[in-house]
Amino acid sequence: MTGSPFQYLSPIGALVIALLAAGCGSEDSSGSAPPAPLPTLAADALPGLTAEQRPIGIALLTHDAPIDGFADKLAGWGFEHGTQREFTGRSPTFTNVVSRTLQFRSATGAQAYVQLVADRVGDFFGDGSKVRALEQGGRSGYLIRAATCGCHRETPLLIAVVSRRDRVSWLYANGPRAKPKTLEALLARAP
Repeated sequence: MTGSPFQYLSPIGALVIALLAAGCGSEDSSGSAPPAPLPTLAADALPGLTAEQRPIGIALLTHDAPIDGFADKLAGWGFEHGTQREFTGRSPTFTNVVSRTLQFRSATGAQAYVQLVADRVGDFFGDGSKVRALEQGGRSGYLIRAATCGCHRETPLLIAVVSRRDRVSWLYANGPRAKPKTLEALLARAP
């Protein structure tokens, strides 16, 4: 058999294949290349824990808390994209750490997101969660100690969410020796 393997397709079949092929590749449906990953806590920052990185968008962020209109709020604040690196395993201090960097179009949008997390902390981390102001390295926001469940073997769950200009840094950590000072030391190493 000679010729193209597509020679036996109808014109409509050939068009469908051409359209499917055009849709494959590194561009999204808007025709623009996907954004480059944002910097997060380095993959080798926590020896003994394995790291996995992925993009994070509005759909994933809205799973953090059951807030009516959350997706619309994020869009209105100019959320553009984000990157998340999750560390899992066992170390003397941490068993799970999530480092996120979120990009907004403006500092106002980034600050609005940080404030929402603090104002609606019960929706994010349960009633009884504690919030205190946090300033570090030109970033401002909050340190959160998530509500406890009272379980015998429960480990502390701490979250830092801060912004500088149009970026938000989010650091979530738990483990047997997770303390505010250990989280703040880790945050100092996060972009």
